[in-house]
Amino acid sequence: HGDGGALVIRVQHASLGLIATLAMFSYVVFRLPLHTFYNKVHATIWALASLLFASMAAHPITARACNGALPRVAAARQLHDPAVLAALGTLLYTHLHDMQPIGMLFHQVFGVQLGAISVMMLASSAVHAALPRESPLCTLVRGLHAFWWLFAGVWAVHMAAFMYVFKGKRGVHHLWLGEDTDAMHAHEVGGWYLAVDAWLSAAVLVLPLLCCPAKSAELSSVAVADDDGDPLLERKSSVVHM
Repeated sequence: HGDGGALVIRVQHASLGLIATLAMFSYVVFRLPLHTFYNKVHATIWALASLLFASMAAHPITARACNGALPRVAAARQLHDPAVLAALGTLLYTHLHDMQPIGMLFHQVFGVQLGAISVMMLASSAVHAALPRESPLCTLVRGLHAFWWLFAGVWAVHMAAFMYVFKGKRGVHHLWLGEDTDAMHAHEVGGWYLAVDAWLSAAVLVLPLLCCPAKSAELSSVAVADDDGDPLLERKSSVVHM
């Protein structure tokens, strides 16, 4: 129900993400040896994640504090956020975080997903600049944009639970399939994981559209008032907007 621009979330959620990513960045910088390239990449990943959450926080803050500047902030985010996501995706794809074959596959897929979000965000902005918001193509692009955000989120939670919920880079995957997953088997298992997550993400996105009545548009570049009279962007902003 958005205008096809960058993702808008509540300021509380963006602030929580910013605090968490800055904490991880500080931990890497001050507690780990930065002379290793491995940790330099880690620091860069957390710095980029902090920039992304800072951009998300700037949107609702601008809506409250200086509503007239909101269109400029929204336009800037349409270029800034895809660039950050593309950079994050590149680092996650190339970084040797986990040398287990299945661990490498999880990170590489996550990198591709973030790159896909970057492309979809740019495509959505371009399509909505050229066509009316109610056009079938705009609706389709908003849906695809929402799907890639959800797909990446499901995959990230899957990776955390299946690979790193226990000490020593172990998780549900190792309890289920054992310790030794060679490269070929990891490719097959990872493909199965990916297929299940893709279907689950699409189902989670489609079911509310089938069960809930359509809502009126709430544009991310225009402030609206919530029940308390405070300007908010996209009142249903805790989810990806379509």
